[in-house]
Amino acid sequence: MPLVGDMVNARRLEGMQQFNRAAMEDAGAPIGFAPQQVGKEGVSELQGAISGAYDNATAGVNVPLDETFDPNIIRNAGSRLPP
Repeated sequence: MPLVGDMVNARRLEGMQQFNRAAMEDAGAPIGFAPQQVGKEGVSELQGAISGAYDNATAGVNVPLDETFDPNIIRNAGSRLPP
């Protein structure tokens, strides 16, 4: 029965879209982001919002590297990176 299969598939697609929207709302909640789209477009929109929020949060921040900075931290972290 083709009609029943079409209805089932439509409900499945709606469920996936609602799940995606809810996941993006959860991810965007800390920065006040409300998604307008789902799927690849929604993910791209979310990434842009997160990037903008990060840029705003770190604008003008300067962390000087003084005598309390241990250069071994960078050396040790770098040695654990994959090739």
